Amino acid sequence: MLLGLTVISDRYVLDMLVDGIAGMSEDATRLRLGFKLLRLLPRPRWSFLIMVNADVAFKRKQDLPSLSDYTERLTLYNYIGRRMGAAFLDGRETPQEIHSTVRKTLLGKIQTQQSHLLAQATQAKT
Repeated sequence: MLLGLTVISDRYVLDMLVDGIAGMSEDATRLRLGFKLLRLLPRPRWSFLIMVNADVAFKRKQDLPSLSDYTERLTLYNYIGRRMGAAFLDGRETPQEIHSTVRKTLLGKIQTQQSHLLAQATQAKT
């Protein structure tokens, strides 16, 4: 990232934050801790969060003890993802549909970014 390279990562910041703060007893304390940690980490320019219902996640991968653990984490993913500006995708869609949505979203963001850079360059010349 420091070299200007593109990095695509599965389960980067959000997983670390959600795993780190899930299960803490005080909501306000855990969220403050999570956002303090977030400031220390490199922020992705664009991020996507594929959301599924907690029961679907529990059926797919039972690495947490109970459905309520998935429900708690889903709430945290939703809250933190929105605060980070992640684009939310529907996990019920096919991989092809998700790929298409990500591609269209990225192309739109890249075009917008290029337009802003062009406008700034034009303003600097005048």
